[in-house]
Amino acid sequence: MNQENIKLNRIKKSSHVAGIVTRIVFILCVVASMILIVTSIVMIADRTNMNEQIKAGIEGANDVDVTKKVGPVNVHLLRFSKDSLDITKYQKIESSIPALEKALSDTPYSLTLGFTLLSAGLNVVLLAIAMFQLYSVFDIIGKEDSPFTPRVLKKLLFALIVIDIVIAFTSGLGTAAIAGLVTWALYTIMDYGRLLQTQSDETL
Repeated sequence: MNQENIKLNRIKKSSHVAGIVTRIVFILCVVASMILIVTSIVMIADRTNMNEQIKAGIEGANDVDVTKKVGPVNVHLLRFSKDSLDITKYQKIESSIPALEKALSDTPYSLTLGFTLLSAGLNVVLLAIAMFQLYSVFDIIGKEDSPFTPRVLKKLLFALIVIDIVIAFTSGLGTAAIAGLVTWALYTIMDYGRLLQTQSDETL
């Protein structure tokens, strides 16, 4: 076995492992997005009942500090006080539509939490799409004789663009711009590898 085949086999093995990891992450993202979206729908659909329960919990809350002891270390899992639990202080939703504005005014806790969970769920859906594309990239690399094929480049570019969109929604445009530069750099490197592979195949 020559050096080129050895390296190709290593790439295929690493792609196989990466494919397993991305498939697991994809499944986790699908499950998480379903939980988030279903929970948000329940929050919004049954907003009056949900709002009363959240409001009662906030008004009756004392200082809470949930800790878990791991050996000599105390891990603080959840800590809040009556004042810091008011989620409407951190994210307020407003609307120019009178009916929606009234609903937001009547049930601020459930709708705020519902829309927040819905937004998070949609972001996780985008992330699941990106993970599926990455999985298909690694699957193609494992089956073909070169990691530099047009199919790999197209799927990789699509996956990276979707990840950039998720970053833009979750971390802001500044971080997304940096991620976009990384995407562009990776794509140009892979495209150059494809060009070299094409030239090598034509020489042979």
